[in-house]
Amino acid sequence: MTDLGNGEATQIGPYVFIKSIIKSNSKIIIETTNNRKYHGYLRIFDRYCNLIIEDVTEMWIEKKNTGSDNSTSLSLVSLEKYYPRLFIRGDSVILISKIIQK
Repeated sequence: MTDLGNGEATQIGPYVFIKSIIKSNSKIIIETTNNRKYHGYLRIFDRYCNLIIEDVTEMWIEKKNTGSDNSTSLSLVSLEKYYPRLFIRGDSVILISKIIQK
């Protein structure tokens, strides 16, 4: 049994799920409070759900003005950025999900 320092055992609850992701080297998707999504491989986590992920693609959507000066037409543009390694603070994490490869 792994102890997180304050007596919390990692054999129950979400810790089992997160540990299984690390063991299986599965690709995950993380959604955060700033409406960003991250695809990558989870390497390390702690009791606050701070995460270190590798081979990360950050994805988000921005509104862009596509019209001329007189028109106000907006379009949504999907953007991506790559990081070899990224730290995500736990209090911004909304969702962690394993990506099922077919």
